Amino acid sequence: MWLDLRYIFIKNKVLFGDFVRLSLPALGNDIAWSVGFSMYSVILGHLGTDAVAANSLVIVVRNIGTVFCFGIASAGGILLGNVMGQGDLERSKRYASKTLKLTVIASAFGGLIILGATVSV
Repeated sequence: MWLDLRYIFIKNKVLFGDFVRLSLPALGNDIAWSVGFSMYSVILGHLGTDAVAANSLVIVVRNIGTVFCFGIASAGGILLGNVMGQGDLERSKRYASKTLKLTVIASAFGGLIILGATVSV
């Protein structure tokens, strides 16, 4: 069976409305994150070379933490989506609770690492 490219151009107002309604919050979230990360450069540009040098080290640690947190969120979303798609809402509640606990533990661990790094310096 071949892919019929005519289906790409079919307009469906209900489907488009759902797409816009569901995608706008995600778009807003991504825009907020990109503006927030861009502000680091703007602020550092006014602080001088010492701050820029210190930030180059901090950025590596921040990026590792960010990737770790986004990885937990993505994995949790995929896991919960699969379980909810199977119609098992009780198991999805248990998985959501475990994902939430894992997120809190990971953030507390990251906070302790940052606290330890600032105390030792």
